[in-house]
Amino acid sequence: MSRGESSQLNWKALGDKARPVLKQVPKVTFLLGALELQAVRKRKEPQKRQKNDSTGAVTKPKEVLSFEEEEETTTRNVSHLLKCLKDTCTDDGAVHFFKFLVDPQSFSHTVENMFYLSFLVKDGRVGIRIADGVPVIYFPEDVNNAKQSTKTVKNQAIISLNMAQWQRAIQKYDITESAIPLCK
Repeated sequence: MSRGESSQLNWKALGDKARPVLKQVPKVTFLLGALELQAVRKRKEPQKRQKNDSTGAVTKPKEVLSFEEEEETTTRNVSHLLKCLKDTCTDDGAVHFFKFLVDPQSFSHTVENMFYLSFLVKDGRVGIRIADGVPVIYFPEDVNNAKQSTKTVKNQAIISLNMAQWQRAIQKYDITESAIPLCK
């Protein structure tokens, strides 16, 4: 190889001399086998279940009610709530929403009461309005005309109630017992 006066390599001359030697791509060979070793997975033997010697009392699963029976239960509970509402109704025809529906002993019973009341409101048999800043349940003037009247304005609302709100309602309105006994 010859170097020019600028002390740099003459790359063209170097390529011309190396070309006859590098006409083939060199083969790749490994001295010690493959580069990556795969781990041998041990096969787990299925474990046998240990039998539990202690046998408990045999219980029969609860039978699921048919759809019609569930409907009858809901209808019965709605009718029970309506009867309790009529018995609790004051002279002005209104009942305090929270004092009527909240069961201080059971959050789930309170939610069920609200659920059953929703059927009465949907059917137009009762209504909910705000009186003196508090929600009250009332009976419409004439239920039959209210159902047929096209002038009746129907609004829908979703009421959310969590445990903290339920406990605050019990304290705020001094609720000591449920106005609606459990219907069995």
